[in-house]
Amino acid sequence: MDDRKLLNSSRLCVIIEGAEFAKEFNYFISVQLEGEVEKRRTDISAKVTNPIFSANTFYLELPNSKAELNTRLFFSAFVVANREGSGGQARLLGECALELGPLAPALIDVKGAGTRQHLKFARYHEGKQVTVGRFLVTLRIVTEANFQEASSDVVEIFHPLPAMDPFAQFNWRVRVDFRAAVDLPLNGVSESGLPSSTLEFGWSQYLQQMPGDNETFKTKVFPNSRHPFYNQQHLYLNPPNLKELDGFFWIILKDKAINEVLEIVTVPASIVRPYHPVHMEIITTRRDQLELSPAKFYCSLTIEEAVNSSFVDHLVDIAIMGVNWDPVPNTISNMMVAMTTQGKNLTSVPFGQIDLTGETNLSRELLKQKSTRESVFITPVLSVIPKRFDNPYGCQAVFTVPRSYLENQVAFYLIVRDENSFADSRNPLPGTIVAYTQILDDDLQSSLYARQDKNIYVPLIWESSSPMYRSLGQSKASIQLAVYNLDKNEEYLDANLGRSLPEKSFGSPSIKDSRLDINQDNKQRWELLTKELQQKQELIHRLMKENDEKSDSIKLTGSEIIELRRQIKMLQNENAVLRKRVHEEEEIDLKAVISKEIEQMNNEELKIKIVKIANMYRNERSRNEEFEKIIKQAHEEVNEAWKYKQELDKLRQKHETDLQKLQKVQSQVDKIKTYRETIKKQEAIIARMEKLLDKTLKDTQKARESVEELEKLRTENLQLKKQLRESAYGTGGEEAQAEVRRLEGLVYELRQQLQSKRPETGQTDSEADKIRLEVELQRANLRVQAMQEEMDSNAIKYAKEISHYKALLAEKQSVLSSLKGGEFSMS
Repeated sequence: MDDRKLLNSSRLCVIIEGAEFAKEFNYFISVQLEGEVEKRRTDISAKVTNPIFSANTFYLELPNSKAELNTRLFFSAFVVANREGSGGQARLLGECALELGPLAPALIDVKGAGTRQHLKFARYHEGKQVTVGRFLVTLRIVTEANFQEASSDVVEIFHPLPAMDPFAQFNWRVRVDFRAAVDLPLNGVSESGLPSSTLEFGWSQYLQQMPGDNETFKTKVFPNSRHPFYNQQHLYLNPPNLKELDGFFWIILKDKAINEVLEIVTVPASIVRPYHPVHMEIITTRRDQLELSPAKFYCSLTIEEAVNSSFVDHLVDIAIMGVNWDPVPNTISNMMVAMTTQGKNLTSVPFGQIDLTGETNLSRELLKQKSTRESVFITPVLSVIPKRFDNPYGCQAVFTVPRSYLENQVAFYLIVRDENSFADSRNPLPGTIVAYTQILDDDLQSSLYARQDKNIYVPLIWESSSPMYRSLGQSKASIQLAVYNLDKNEEYLDANLGRSLPEKSFGSPSIKDSRLDINQDNKQRWELLTKELQQKQELIHRLMKENDEKSDSIKLTGSEIIELRRQIKMLQNENAVLRKRVHEEEEIDLKAVISKEIEQMNNEELKIKIVKIANMYRNERSRNEEFEKIIKQAHEEVNEAWKYKQELDKLRQKHETDLQKLQKVQSQVDKIKTYRETIKKQEAIIARMEKLLDKTLKDTQKARESVEELEKLRTENLQLKKQLRESAYGTGGEEAQAEVRRLEGLVYELRQQLQSKRPETGQTDSEADKIRLEVELQRANLRVQAMQEEMDSNAIKYAKEISHYKALLAEKQSVLSSLKGGEFSMS
């Protein structure tokens, strides 16, 4: 086979691996053929020194001009700085150029393994070439046939729709979309440690009853991948014995490498609204030990119920054939199409985040989505160039909805994945809304009632606020749609309505004449209704014919417009070629003029001109050196400003913390006021207690004096008794009797005096009162002493705290004054 012919129908396969750098950063590598505009790049790696790229194989088309392989491959290494979330800034780290000419024999050998090269990334630093990284690249030429085989070995991301019968009877069914997973945990069983995951979907009547292994739908197993891209859709039909929607849906994430269940999510069927899709971003409880972010996966559920009222409403299929591009964009790798109702303005992909590790409850999020009035339908990830799948419509995606949805302000949105952006490379789902359509209720209904060609082409309007508006704003795109009816009996009823209704209205000929007379009015009514229906049907057929004729004329005009566009493109290409030739001829003429001028000059004039050019070169070189110095100085100033900014942020943070502490101190100072008020109240209470104590002391002193007088009287009484006894038993009777009378009167007087000076209680009561008063006196003394000590200690403590807080306030005021002075000086 001729090598030139071989290359003209071949591609250059480039595989990048074994990259190694000095420091831990996020890296990606780009590759480009010399003279070509298209540049391909890997995904952004994790923050490591030895990055491993999942998108590391590229098939570069070889144009005719590169058929002899006298060209070069340019490799560039980039560092992504300030990467927070999905953003970042790419900076060129180093470059590498590879000549393909010396490698041509090994590359052209299609049956061989190609060639493997060890290359280095280099950059110039202070006039010296410095190596900043190394990598391995494998190159080989593959033909179109081998290219198809090689591309088929890769795990396909674009899967056909599930097998469906448009006229199959069902009570309810679930359309489930398993999209992708991110950051699945590593395992310790497989050699690479990478998981081989799969997602399963099933249904059970009870929450405690998990569906069996043969009762679940399973996606394909993605071997050795932490970020699998499932992109599969499945239709789960209701069990034969179950008519009403009930039970629980099960979503199970498994690692087939170790046969372990990573996460189980149960969704109550009653909490999901029919024909209202639920799009979920489920953050699991599984987390890798080395990773900070937990594992998560994306899926969508749509419940579809059968519509029983065939005359009022029925089910329809909105088929999405694809998106037609003019021209096909190079910056888009895949896309999704979203359909909204109720005129919803879609600004972002509506994946509701459900954190199984946090406070976000699954049922709460589902109830929130159920309460929304608008519905958002999202297709699986589609290829940019439309593919025709093996299904009844030959479409890429299908939305099944009731016919009444076609009157609910339906619009479509185009969601793409920008390969040139620095979005999260681990998540392969498209996330940028770039275009939308107008409300298409009339267009969809016309497609539904069309008899022959149901396809409609709706132009897309580019979103001006999208980051891809610059690259896509000048191109054109349209979405191709078609609407099909799922009611298989509609045509039969339309054709046989006039004949079937009278037969159903009347009984058999054996019915009595009285019964026939009663049903005569009903028969006339049905005949009138059938005639009206037939007239309306004829009108509908006429309108359909007119629409068909208009659509044929529109098609003819469309084909003429397409031919005119092709002719315009050909003329534009010819004009571009002619302009290139004119430009080349002008350059040749200029070179010829310059060469004639040089030939006419003598040696001295040539020397003078060369000297002038050399002086000009020196001046330009000195100016460049000055500019480099200025740039370096500006760079240093920028770095200093950045440092000052960081210091200012730290000072602001410190100032905020100081303000918080000051607020705490102020709150404590406010508490001191309450303390003072309580102390004043306690002092008033203590004063009252002291007055009571003084009064009690006086009473006790009086009681002691009365007791002493009582003792004296007792002693005198005893002495008088003694003298009375002696006189009674001695001589002198009359004198003794007189003495006794005198003593008895004295005793009587003393008793009277005693009764007047003390209460009428006996001796025992006075002693008890005395003891009681002494005990109360001691208790009051102890209480007064304890309260005095407590007041003294509180006064000392509060004085210390007040002095401490005054010192803190003075310190904070000095810091605030210094900060204000520093801000004024900086401003």
